[in-house]
This record gives sequence, structure tokens and C-alpha cells, in this order.
Amino acid sequence: MIFRIAEKYAPTFVLYCLTANCASIVDKAVVMKNAANGDLGYAWMKTNSAGSGPFTLRSWKASESVVIDANPNSPLKTKPKRVFFKHLPDPSTQQLQLQQGDIDIARDMLPDQIKAAQKNPAFKMTSAPQSTIIYFAMNQNVPQLAKPQVRQAIKWAIDYDGIQKNVVPVTFDVQQSFVPRGMMGAIKDQPFKKDIARAKALLAEAGLAGGFEISMDHANTHPYSDIAQVLQANLAEIGIKLNLQSGEQRQVITRYRARQHQSVLLYWGIDYFDPHTNAETFCINTDNTDGARAKTLSWRNSWQDTDIMARAQAAVKESDAKIREQMYASLQRDHHQRSPFALLLQQTSWAAMRKNLNGFAIAPIGLRTLYDKSQKA
Repeated sequence: MIFRIAEKYAPTFVLYCLTANCASIVDKAVVMKNAANGDLGYAWMKTNSAGSGPFTLRSWKASESVVIDANPNSPLKTKPKRVFFKHLPDPSTQQLQLQQGDIDIARDMLPDQIKAAQKNPAFKMTSAPQSTIIYFAMNQNVPQLAKPQVRQAIKWAIDYDGIQKNVVPVTFDVQQSFVPRGMMGAIKDQPFKKDIARAKALLAEAGLAGGFEISMDHANTHPYSDIAQVLQANLAEIGIKLNLQSGEQRQVITRYRARQHQSVLLYWGIDYFDPHTNAETFCINTDNTDGARAKTLSWRNSWQDTDIMARAQAAVKESDAKIREQMYASLQRDHHQRSPFALLLQQTSWAAMRKNLNGFAIAPIGLRTLYDKSQKA
């Protein structure tokens, strides 16, 4: 097989792109047999599968359950014959069903429940750093937030360590760069810490010593609602009144995608394991008009920095891995100082399991966690 690309790119970028969901291999004959109105089988694939992986989809009920069976046509053999996923949005219900033996794995428990599970001899724990980053973004269409000194003041007003220790002590760690830890090009720099005097001086330099008022959209679930209250208190200390606008996550994202926010507290997860996946969205905005095709996070916040953008575009084409790493390190450090993003936290995912379950491990990208090696003793 010959694989041709339109331009020269870094080999690692190309190879990692092939691991994204959109590059999944499917049986063309099966998919096209179920195509309708020229959709290449897209609608059918929403509730069916025709892949080459270790499992095939048996049933899917939105917000209720998913059942997958071992794929007899796959070269990848599985240990479980069937895996059943239950949608249990309440972490307490997960904890209770795990204790009762109704489920074998609980994936989304809160910090206190994780700590309790760690002490329970009936369970065993596993964890892995995730690529998910929580960030605070400032829309550059807001005149006050378009001032570089104001963006810096906000970054210096935030109590990063306090949020981590008091709100998400087990499930997140402080992360202030757009390349997640564990990925090529990641840096350990944490240039910001809470410094009220410095933040106030920057506001004064911007001509806003008296402060100002803005709104912040955020999801009404943990940990966003709790982090939002800390941010509100932090910014109040430097004279910025942060009005909290909570809502369902999909509502917040819809407003954000339409650039209807003033500021927003949200998360971002990578699509493939290469730094360009985040460099692209946090740095590149080639068309800042409302009708733009590439609506990256930079676009959503109406931010264009031609130098940052050009360097991100160059880094994805650099074939020398060491030079490429250096390019991303430099890019992140300048992004700290110039961008409208205050990056806050990186997730660590935990799973509590029954003692008799073996072979399960969490992947750094949520969609890459596999169950084919899992089995009960």
C-alpha cells in the first residue's frame, strides 16, 4: 500500500494522525451497502459497526448503555466475549454498584470516593495521566480582555495550587502549558502563581486599576462549578467582578462555539498523540471572520498572533524530532505570555475495580482505553 500526503509533514505527526478515530478502518462493502442519500454510511455507522477491531457493536442506547461483543472476524483476539457499559452519571451510584458487585469497574468517581476505594480491600485501583486540560479562556472581543496586561494580571491572580489541592486533589494536577505531560514537546514550566500585588500592578498599567466586570460561562457540574467559584474569588481580589453563568455543558459549548461568551471555563482533549493537535487549536487562527471554516479555540476567542501561528505551522512540518521538540518548547513559553488562555489543570483518570478483574488499563486518550485484555479470575 502507498500512502500519499499533500505536503511534507513531520513523520510522527502523520503516523499519529492515523490513530485518530477518523482514520479507523471499516469494511467498505458493508458500510456502502448501508449508505443513504450519498452519506457513505455515516448515519448507519452511528448505531452500528463494521470495523476490524477486537469488538463489534451489539447495541447502543443513548445515555443508557453500550454493549460490545468480540469480533469473530478480527485478527485481534479478545479475552472477554462481551463488555457491557452502563451510563451512571451519579458517582455515588457507581460506588454503590461497585460495592454490591453489580459492576466490575467504576471510572468517574469523585476525589473523596477514590480515596475511600483506595482503602477498601475489595477493590484495586489503576490510574493514568490523561490528555485532558482544563483552561480559562478570554474572548478578545471584550475590550478589557484584549489588553495584554489584563490577560497577564488574570493569570497572576489565579491560585493554581489552591484549586488543585482543595477542589481536585486526586484527579487533576497543575498544568500551565498547552502540550499535555507525557506527549512529545511537553515542558514542566509553571510560570504563574497567585501574586495579587503583581496582578494589581498589571491592571493599573492597563489603565484599569479600578477593575471591571465580565461574565464567565461554565458547566454546572464538578469540578467546573467549584473551580468557577475559586476563580470568582481570586479575580475579586484584584477588582475584577466575575459573574458566573452556569449551564449544561452542551449549552456552554454551543455558546462558546458561537463566540457569544466573554470568558469561559472548559476542557480540551487531544484527538491524536502528537503536539500539533493542541498547537493547532491553541495557536492557529487563519481566518478570524465569523464564517471561518477552521474554528479553533484561538478563533473562538478571536485571538490572532501571526508569529505564534507561523511557528505552530512550521513545527508540524519539521522532520527532525529534537528540533521539533525545541520548537514546541519555545512556542509554549511565548504562549504563556501572549495568549488569552490561562491553562489550569491536567486530568489523571482513575478506575476502581473488583479484585477478581485483571488486564484492564487506562490509556492517556480516553477513546484509546481498551478492554480486550480484561478478564475475571
